[in-house]
Amino acid sequence: MAIRTYKVTLDSKNTIAPEPVFLRQGDKTGAVVIDATLMDNGSPVSLDGLTPMFKANTADGQAVIIDGTGFNIVNDSGGEFTYQVPNALSAVPGKIVTAYFSFSDKSGTESTFDVAFIIKKAVDITQAQADDYITIIDGTLKSLQQKIDAMNTDVQTIVDAYNSNAFYSRNDIDTKPFMQYKDTAGTLTTAATNNGTTVHPRTEWLGLTDMPRNTAYNYGQGLRTIAHRGNNSEWPENSLPAFRRTGRFWGIETDTTVTSDGTWVIMHDSTVDRMTNGTGEIKNMTYAQIANLRLDAGNNVAGCRDDELVVPRVYDYLRVCKEINKVPILEIKDTTTYTSANYDNLASVIRGLGWESQMWIISFGFTHLQEMRKRIPNLPVQWLVSSYSDVAVDEVASLGANVAIDTGTMKNVTDANVTYAHNKGVLFNVWTGDDNTNTESLANIGVDFLTKNGLSGDRKYTVLGLENGWVHMHAGSPRVAESSVAQIGSGYVHLSLNIQNGTTTKGTEIAQLPDWATPYNTIWANCLIRTDSGSGLALGTFDINGRSNDSSPYSLKVGIGWDQKGTNGWVGAEITYYVGW
Repeated sequence: MAIRTYKVTLDSKNTIAPEPVFLRQGDKTGAVVIDATLMDNGSPVSLDGLTPMFKANTADGQAVIIDGTGFNIVNDSGGEFTYQVPNALSAVPGKIVTAYFSFSDKSGTESTFDVAFIIKKAVDITQAQADDYITIIDGTLKSLQQKIDAMNTDVQTIVDAYNSNAFYSRNDIDTKPFMQYKDTAGTLTTAATNNGTTVHPRTEWLGLTDMPRNTAYNYGQGLRTIAHRGNNSEWPENSLPAFRRTGRFWGIETDTTVTSDGTWVIMHDSTVDRMTNGTGEIKNMTYAQIANLRLDAGNNVAGCRDDELVVPRVYDYLRVCKEINKVPILEIKDTTTYTSANYDNLASVIRGLGWESQMWIISFGFTHLQEMRKRIPNLPVQWLVSSYSDVAVDEVASLGANVAIDTGTMKNVTDANVTYAHNKGVLFNVWTGDDNTNTESLANIGVDFLTKNGLSGDRKYTVLGLENGWVHMHAGSPRVAESSVAQIGSGYVHLSLNIQNGTTTKGTEIAQLPDWATPYNTIWANCLIRTDSGSGLALGTFDINGRSNDSSPYSLKVGIGWDQKGTNGWVGAEITYYVGW
């Protein structure tokens, strides 16, 4: 029989918690009973299906009490229950401010406000108190064991299903559904019994109406390309303009090292000598000294504004990647020794911009990858090596998930190398290419990333090779871009034509088109012709010969009106057309 019973209303609407419940140090379990009514904004809360639990700290804060054994439901629908306060709560004298009831079901757990307890000091502590305390612990352990047993049952069900081939393998998921159809009864079959209409199971999961298509140069699929030091073909390497003008690439690679006062800055070399108007090793310079320098080397440096020629910080680089939706691939240069504070600072910058699970840290120094993983466990990392080896793959695989190997021997990478890495859970990056010669072959053997120079990325770009005397207008000058074709997504190509000199006879070939930039049907396009006198413009046409009208190699040809050009005039056109790839 309880010595003391406290009537308590637990209501979320209450602004004042109940008066403290008093116990004496050493009180046995049930000496004090709480008769509680659980309310929500004045209405009773049904206890049906809820699992009650009492949770508290002892007065000294050294022990945690979790008890589900002392409850008796008095009125299920009315939210009333009684609870026998456990002996363990009265073990230490003092005021308990963290003590509450929680109620759980399949959807989660909710808890009441804290109920204050005051434990008055006793002359001594009895053996019965200790025995009761052990009883509470035993009850908690029993509850935990029941949950573990239930979980093991679920796991065993999954294992049994897997062993009986009730799961698709990875190969099944990637290939088998593409070969299946639905018959008129809605059953999947390998025969086209539904009038040839294919149904991919994944289209139903995603709510699609057609089979997904694997397009070689879709953004973010297949072989993903990375702009080496940004767009260094047209702008100074590792500069803000080089980062911002990488629209055809999936990601942007750059290099970083740290100043003497701990700021991570973007520079490939350990010194500023080659790329700036200053001299000195970065590790011996403050960030203020670096910030006063200006880039004075690289492509089109004269075409940059002053604020575009600053040496970027890692912060600036990550901000640009965020702005233009590109994946950062940041190389920690293995040319200096970094402190723990340096790594902490870099991790802080990465977290501050939300890149901790979406960017890649790469380095020739394996230790740098380990140090960054200590600070950001899920951070994707790639190990740079000069040539491929299975041993290197094994070592980077030891770092866990989200890892890759970067190998510089592009021409010597084999299908077996890539397969070995993938079987180890390691992605494969090849660096660095200057053209598209090996892109298709690398994609065919399953390479995941290609770090490259040039202007072709996931979307292709080609400067047109002109024929029959035609030359690019203002060649080598930033005033007018070279004549080119570029993929711009969704099956479209943009053609820029800026030419002078050349033969103007109708049907004369101007330049050959790459296969990917050739439309199916011939397009008769308009162009502007600057007349020989330089005093006016005339309208002309040119032909973009298509597959149905021309055999490979496909080409651009002179149309009508070009006789107006004369000797010193020029021809210009900007056109976007559909090729359907």
